[in-house]
Amino acid sequence: MNCRFRPPKSVQEEDSLLVQSKPKSTQYKDKWAVFRTWQAAREQKFCILDAGSMFKDYDVHRVQSLEEKLDDLDSLSLNYCLTKFVQEVANKNGGRYPSRSLYGIVCGFERYLEDVNGGNNFYEIYDLLLFRFAIFRRCLDAEMKDENVNSKQ
Repeated sequence: MNCRFRPPKSVQEEDSLLVQSKPKSTQYKDKWAVFRTWQAAREQKFCILDAGSMFKDYDVHRVQSLEEKLDDLDSLSLNYCLTKFVQEVANKNGGRYPSRSLYGIVCGFERYLEDVNGGNNFYEIYDLLLFRFAIFRRCLDAEMKDENVNSKQ
């Protein structure tokens, strides 16, 4: 073997390097406790169309139940569930999460879905060319701006 190259890494070494490369704060955010707790606590498990709702042009009959695992939801259901999640999520004291924390949780969703789906771009929530998550992105933006305005008052 040429001395310029090292021997190949084992599967265990590769896995160890990948785990070590992820910052502790990112590992913490990827645990899903907040979303799972919200899923379990939410009384309304099925999509309901409220009059004048942002989902008025939505195929509500095709939205899956909140009882499904996050990685089993299709993009239509994920758009609906994540939108409702960012509108309803609260910290342990019942207050709103700061914008950066909320954004960090949502980034954790995307990392998780990317890991579960092997990098499949089906769940690229922030891809501006994908209209599947347009309602969710607008709602997240509005919630973050509203939190910033309310925190300055």
